[in-house]
Amino acid sequence: MSAMLLAQQVLNGLLDGVYYLLIALGLSLIFSLGGIVNLAHGAFYAIGAYLTLVLSPYLGFGGAFVAAPVAVALFGVVIERTLFRRFYRSDPILSLLASSIRSTAWCCSASPRPALAACGCCCKKLPSAA
Repeated sequence: MSAMLLAQQVLNGLLDGVYYLLIALGLSLIFSLGGIVNLAHGAFYAIGAYLTLVLSPYLGFGGAFVAAPVAVALFGVVIERTLFRRFYRSDPILSLLASSIRSTAWCCSASPRPALAACGCCCKKLPSAA
């Protein structure tokens, strides 16, 4: 094995470790601030990406880039108030065992599906910003 290949593999391993560290820190921060386990962030990112793709022909790239996070934030507020708020004062074990994982799983699996059905599963490109 050459020294260059070894250096690349060491760098890849370190970068993977940093990704895992960021994920762990993010989940730890979310659990410590909210007191519930919420794993739906990836679903909200996917909804934002699909929404940007759908809105860009109508608003342009800049408008969609601004409007999609606002719309996803409003959707997140609705989900938080309807599904997660009741678990804030309860025991964390209860929220873990009862419904927070179930509602988080709903957010992760069911919420991006209409966007996927509308946009299709093939690769699409956003229009250029210029």
